[in-house]
Amino acid sequence: MPFSEAQIAAQLRALGVSEGATVLLRANLGAVGRTEFKMRDSFVALLLGLVGPSGTIMTLTFTPAFAVAGIRPENFFDANTPSTSGPLAKLFLDHPGMVRSAHPVNSFAAIGSKASFLCGSHGPDDPPYLPIGKLVEAGGRMLIIGCTTESPGFTTVHWTQWVLGLASLTTRPNRQGVYCRTGAETKLHRISAPGGCSRGFWKLYSHYAQGEALATGNVGGAYSLAVDAAIAHALERDVLTRDPRTALCDDPDCAKCRAGWRYNRVDQARFYLRRGWKGMRRILLPR
Repeated sequence: MPFSEAQIAAQLRALGVSEGATVLLRANLGAVGRTEFKMRDSFVALLLGLVGPSGTIMTLTFTPAFAVAGIRPENFFDANTPSTSGPLAKLFLDHPGMVRSAHPVNSFAAIGSKASFLCGSHGPDDPPYLPIGKLVEAGGRMLIIGCTTESPGFTTVHWTQWVLGLASLTTRPNRQGVYCRTGAETKLHRISAPGGCSRGFWKLYSHYAQGEALATGNVGGAYSLAVDAAIAHALERDVLTRDPRTALCDDPDCAKCRAGWRYNRVDQARFYLRRGWKGMRRILLPR
């Protein structure tokens, strides 16, 4: 049986999408399953109805970066650049009341009473995840719908890495960027502190649970997680201060995690030896 709007609303309320709430959402809407209403037409309106006029909803509207060495004039960001963050981002960007931040790679879009506070002052010269810091300040909540494993973790981890100075410890700064257009001005924005791989962020789930901060449930047929942003940030600061490598993924071939950070020297030699050995095998043992 398809899920009704009332059922979806009740499930969202159970995860903290309530009157006056400020909520960051990430979602695989396809995982919700069949509904009696069209998600693309009604989902944002449903969310806004739940948080009410004093509440706010926000999501990621990230856009691509390009290798600076080969960047072209058409590789630019402006307020109309489509997002690569999925269908939910498009729903937000199509909403007439949304406020989109002006960061040329890590933009966010928000709708509601705190939209300007969250996104209005986030530009090219600001930290890439500044709206998450504003979300923490606002006492907000984060919700992941249906993508808890394939796109794991809460976005506060990126903000926490920035706050702790870990994001600036990249081994390859300023290699990527995008042209940024503001009015008649166009300039190259270089990424000095990339967010990096997030596939290991699921390792923080157990810490949220131990801190009794993690809520679990379903939205339609999609397994979902929710957490208070300030509590998550505090727990992440504690964990990543003790071991910055905690949030790295386990893929031995992940260049970002194995060789992308100066705080992970232990994996770099093994990564390059592994890559060299694979290259030699391709030469010596052609198919």
